[in-house]
Amino acid sequence: MIWLACLLSAALLSVSGKFPTLAASDADAATTLNCAVKSCGTGATQDFSYSPPSNSWAVVGARSTATTGDARICLYADAAYTQQRACSNASAGFGGVEFTVMDFHHSPAVTNYARTERLSGSGEVCTQLDCGATTITVDAAPIVPSWTAGDVVRIYNVPVVAGQTYRADISTSGLTPTADFGLAVFDSHGQANYAAGRTSAIALADRRASAQGEGVYFEATATDTLGLVVWVNNAAGSGSYRLEVRTVTRIQPNTPVTYSGTSQRDFFTIPSAPRGWSVLSLRPGSGSPAPDADLRLYDSPDYLGLLGKSSAEAGVVDFIVADYANAPEDTGAVLMISLGPLGTYRLEWTEHPPVLLAGADDALDLGTAGHVGVGRVVSLSAGVEYQFLFDPADGTRGDAALGLYGPRATKPVFTYGTRADSIAGSDAFAESPTGWASGDGVETFFVTPALTGSYLLYVYQKRTQGVVGSLRFFPTTLLGTPPWPSARVPVALATPWPSPAHGAATIHLRCDLERAEPQARLVIHDLRGRAVRRVLDGPLAAGTTVLSWDGRDESGFIAPPGLYFARLSTSRGSASRPIAWLR
Repeated sequence: MIWLACLLSAALLSVSGKFPTLAASDADAATTLNCAVKSCGTGATQDFSYSPPSNSWAVVGARSTATTGDARICLYADAAYTQQRACSNASAGFGGVEFTVMDFHHSPAVTNYARTERLSGSGEVCTQLDCGATTITVDAAPIVPSWTAGDVVRIYNVPVVAGQTYRADISTSGLTPTADFGLAVFDSHGQANYAAGRTSAIALADRRASAQGEGVYFEATATDTLGLVVWVNNAAGSGSYRLEVRTVTRIQPNTPVTYSGTSQRDFFTIPSAPRGWSVLSLRPGSGSPAPDADLRLYDSPDYLGLLGKSSAEAGVVDFIVADYANAPEDTGAVLMISLGPLGTYRLEWTEHPPVLLAGADDALDLGTAGHVGVGRVVSLSAGVEYQFLFDPADGTRGDAALGLYGPRATKPVFTYGTRADSIAGSDAFAESPTGWASGDGVETFFVTPALTGSYLLYVYQKRTQGVVGSLRFFPTTLLGTPPWPSARVPVALATPWPSPAHGAATIHLRCDLERAEPQARLVIHDLRGRAVRRVLDGPLAAGTTVLSWDGRDESGFIAPPGLYFARLSTSRGSASRPIAWLR
């Protein structure tokens, strides 16, 4: 018997090089994971093996049933658990769902091995494999799967096109789930044997609570199939959910674009530094009946946090004003919807509008580049009355409207608003069929702000003829400020009073010269720069002199209502002031 044992031992030694060395973990059979089936255990370490399908994404996720439990899951290429491919461990004490993904579109679907470890807490840790049995068609109707309590993770295949940007959204609107969903997108970039943990997602959203949704934007760098992972953070969560992937367009600032009629289209904006005022505007195209298109602005692509909603009647310009100097969002999720009639529309995002100084003349041309509107940043002082005025150029037909936006007593920090939230504005005239004559079609309004600060003046064209003209604003009075600069200057002209002037009022013009001038001129000009009345043409003494204008032109006729300018010119310099003449 002894010689038989020795013979058997020798035989085994002679063939030992033909068999792999068995590790301790191999002696314990790994649990086989089947697609869409979870396995739960209380052990500190649980080992699994699984065979994924070909040409599909797969995901293995782990979640502790205790809210304080923290698990980690790692993926291995060998049964000895020595060749680690990827691990998921978001952070110490994370407590959420951990998962690893694999892309078998570019590699063979060989057997893989996973190990789940408990890092903290107690109780069960559940592990689940999902084999990506569903492919989501971009821009198709949402799919509406159900979620069973206790499920951990799922993955979907999403075919994409190179260079296109997409929005993925999971929604529970209208449903009755208790699940706390998360959403992530993975891109293998065509790499063979690709495996990655949760933190390698190219886009991930896990910010909302139970019974809500999540959304992400992502861009495809190549034509391929990406993996879309859905998970639930709470073990007891269940219910149905809507899942869709749509193409989305990034709106480039100050570049108006025309889009064809559709019931829904997805856009997004990214405010750039320096953060400040912007306007998202939409003008429906022509048609009978007039098309209708409305705007929605959200704080993220899940379309849950509504920031602004502009829903005017059909055929009317819609816009949403934002001041990103005060708003925290880094991305604006934009949804265009139309309940009909469908039609084309012009969309524009105006960013970084220039500053318009009081009394300065700003020549506007909205028709050349097809703008929906333009914005101007103005600084206004509390308690001071201002007049804003747009005078269309002679012969043009455009139909312009004005709106002023900014802080008010009820909302001292302006963040978002729609056209209905304007502090003041003007929309008195329609399009001129034959073209505007001089002084006609002037849009003007007066406002006395309650707060000192930065405001946005938005001028938009309601039709497509192209608005061309001159824009200006000025204080009609200067309450609490001196009538001329406190530091002495060679030539000074105080704010005319009264202004605005009504009826037969005489307008007083206070001049201040450091030295006497043998030849000085004080001339009243209209918006075109044409001389209306010469008030002074001769010597002017040093110091203060008060001159007057009775509102008449050189021929003795009452000047038409509008905005005028008094200009004092001397050999040492000049000064000018606006006059609001209302007649």
